Amino acid sequence: LLLQGGWQLVCACRVIQGLSQGFLYPSIHTLIGKWVPLEEKTSLGTLIYAGSHLGTALELSAAGLIAEYWGWPAIFYVIGTLGVIWTTIYIFVGASSPEESRLISDAERNYIHESLGHVVGRKKLRTPWKSLFTSLPFISLLIVHCGQNWGFWTLMTEIPSYMNQVLGVNMKSNGLMSALPYLSMFLLSFPFGFFSNYVLNKKWLSTTTTRKICNSI
Repeated sequence: LLLQGGWQLVCACRVIQGLSQGFLYPSIHTLIGKWVPLEEKTSLGTLIYAGSHLGTALELSAAGLIAEYWGWPAIFYVIGTLGVIWTTIYIFVGASSPEESRLISDAERNYIHESLGHVVGRKKLRTPWKSLFTSLPFISLLIVHCGQNWGFWTLMTEIPSYMNQVLGVNMKSNGLMSALPYLSMFLLSFPFGFFSNYVLNKKWLSTTTTRKICNSI
């Protein structure tokens, strides 16, 4: 269907996919804020976000084999099917907050509440949209994040083609090589995460300074 519709339909599907994925990381941030105790936020946050790098590495490693045996369209069918399965499981067992979960004990729920300073009946504040979109730090972060995503996705989509067309490594063999940058990010995220946690616990640097240093590196 996409091939029959031409590049215009492909671009339209990519725009829809991008808009849909745009909710993913903000949702993860919200879930971490509601679920993860302050004492464990750095280590668990590292584990959660490292999963995206591991998933990318596994996907690139498997994509070559899938394309070799079942054709390149099978890559999208396999990954899409896994996404549907994961979403279905999350709908039934996931929860937006500890209060809504049926799978944790009262002791766990109280531990999370005490760590996060949970207050019952908090007043819901209005979002200051004007101040938000005129904030220089927010605009700077938005520009940097867009640039990082552009480089990240361009690199991920072009590495297999570069390996195949320029270096002469066929798609089946270059999967693991293409996955190496993301496997490295997955492995390095743990020492950096625990290092950040150590620095914060020792109160050597502020949270903001620590995050700026790690992001710059």
